[in-house]
Amino acid sequence: MKMKPSRDRYDKLSEAKRKKEAVEWCTQILSADIDGMSERALMKLFYGYHYLVAYPAPLGYVLFPDNSAENTDEEHVRETLKDYQEKAKDLIDDFKDMQNKPGRSITLDAAMAFKVKVGTNGVYSVSDNTDQDFIYSYARQIAKLLDGKRFDDVIKICPVCSHHFAVTTKHDRQSCSHKCAMGRSSKKRFEKNPDLELRRRNLHSFVSRYRKQGRTDKEIRPILRKYLKDRKIKQDELPQYIRKIVESHY
Repeated sequence: MKMKPSRDRYDKLSEAKRKKEAVEWCTQILSADIDGMSERALMKLFYGYHYLVAYPAPLGYVLFPDNSAENTDEEHVRETLKDYQEKAKDLIDDFKDMQNKPGRSITLDAAMAFKVKVGTNGVYSVSDNTDQDFIYSYARQIAKLLDGKRFDDVIKICPVCSHHFAVTTKHDRQSCSHKCAMGRSSKKRFEKNPDLELRRRNLHSFVSRYRKQGRTDKEIRPILRKYLKDRKIKQDELPQYIRKIVESHY
């Protein structure tokens, strides 16, 4: 497997952006389908480890072959990342388990200088007396994310795809991505209005039938507008692509 992407993209990141992407990598690895991902996605995960999580030195759980080499064995990279993934899951489980055990602490380095503790209010605190600079190691990234917060407020599971994601801003995110947020919004909308899903399916079939006949959107538009008017379908009930057909000016 050729590991070609340049590290220039990572070198140009601001400190704040680097930290944000490192935390995102730390949550993404928990749900990543490493066996099923493409070579390109695998490369992105691989380089994210080297230049975000294990930056400036690879002091994580595992070491890869020299990342400056032009070729890296794909199977080895997959197996190593899978091993890393299991250790990351174990650490997340340990942190989560702490929230119900006030007073418990976890030591994250051999020198016993980096500790995470949870208080009676469920808020985590970090004690850092280390001299080593491994701020981007996996354990430290998660610990720093939890510092001064509750576990469930910063590390969540997406209700749509079940992937982990980190809340790094004051915005109360409930989904891992815009795509899942839109899906969640649509699901709630369909639950409130069960007939809406059926009407949308009928709309998809209606438009698809004319497109298969070779009709252009311009030709479909007046037929579609009559269809909507006859069935008293409101504008805000339309899927975006159908709304675009209806509203377009040819």
